Amino acid sequence: MRRVLILFLIMTLTAVLATLASATQVDPLHQEQGPHRPPEALKFKSDHWTPYDPPDASQLPAGARVHRIVKGDTLWDLAGTYLKDPYLWPNIWERNQYILDSHWIYPGDPLVIPPLPVVVPEVADAALAPAPPGADLPPGIEDEDTRALAEPIPIVPEQPPVQPPPVQIAQAGPPEEEPEEELDLHQMQPVSAVHAADLECAEWIQHKFKKPKLKIAAVEDPMGVYITPGDYVYLNRGAEDGIEPGTEYTVVYPGIRVENPVTGRNIGINMRPLGRLRVILVHPETSTAQIVSACDMIRVGGVLVPYVPEVVPYVTTPEFDRHSYRPSGKVTGYIVYVNDSTQYLAGEAITNSISLIAAGSVVNIDLGENDGVQPGDWFTVFLDSAHGDGYPADVLGEGVILRTLSRASVAKIMVSDFDIPLGARVEIK
Repeated sequence: MRRVLILFLIMTLTAVLATLASATQVDPLHQEQGPHRPPEALKFKSDHWTPYDPPDASQLPAGARVHRIVKGDTLWDLAGTYLKDPYLWPNIWERNQYILDSHWIYPGDPLVIPPLPVVVPEVADAALAPAPPGADLPPGIEDEDTRALAEPIPIVPEQPPVQPPPVQIAQAGPPEEEPEEELDLHQMQPVSAVHAADLECAEWIQHKFKKPKLKIAAVEDPMGVYITPGDYVYLNRGAEDGIEPGTEYTVVYPGIRVENPVTGRNIGINMRPLGRLRVILVHPETSTAQIVSACDMIRVGGVLVPYVPEVVPYVTTPEFDRHSYRPSGKVTGYIVYVNDSTQYLAGEAITNSISLIAAGSVVNIDLGENDGVQPGDWFTVFLDSAHGDGYPADVLGEGVILRTLSRASVAKIMVSDFDIPLGARVEIK
């Protein structure tokens, strides 16, 4: 009896020690880790910022599923979406070894998604097959199942199947064809050739400009690389300065002084719209706003002017014949500025302003409200004949006025037969 008691105590003590040892172990996937700081050395790859060296399209495996990371993605969520189990996120990380820290993935980087894991069904071991009924009973004793198998099974005579009554199927004739609705092309209104984006992102020339005090003071996400639509920013003015919720502002960048390239006349200051935002919360001294749209890179410090919605004129592209031009005798001016194609990389301009203009270009001319010009007015673009006076002008194209200011207008070139240089003349039709 004493041996049995000692053996029981030894087994109990062994089980307690095993339990304590397993409790002190930590799952490496769930152990607490130190703070993960984001990489600091960001690089501009293709069209986005990243600290890694992601593969380009030519380096990705043929036929692989590729997910382009967007803001808000995590490896945990992507594993739940593509692999149907968020705990399989290490499979995605292992497949994309250019990502050095799984806690920091960057919008724009490609992720190769591995295939779903294949579950192989277990093969039953014949040795582990269940024993027949009664195998574990002492000899000479039968259980009910064994006894039932030993008894003869009564034979039930087969009954003929009951035939269901025939189903009466109604014979339907061919479906009636609905008459096709004829479109009257004469009543259809063509699509306008001028769009809201032509005005929202068009640069304009302001005769006098006093830099406003209202500006973007900070961005809600301090880790954001640049400000994009949907982001939240903080303004440096609030309720005490008359800021109201729902008010919209245009983020502008005051540029260079614009002069007539032919006459040298001072037109005003070039104003470049960077985007639009809407105030959603007003605090005593600051405000919270959301970026509604963006035309260019928006940065902290961008100044704000009240957003004034413009009526987009309805315009259709006319037939153009430069040989049918006849001077209208109305006011004439010059193309003094063209919305450029400058792109920015880390805040530095990498291309210069374009100087040749064609159909679709948005330009500024030195005719405005003071000259009686109104939105919707058409004009002819021309150059004086190189052969001298008495010869017809060289007609280059036609355009339409989109927006007028005191001494200048925003216009769009609708048709052109030749490249139009900066400084070309215009005449209101």
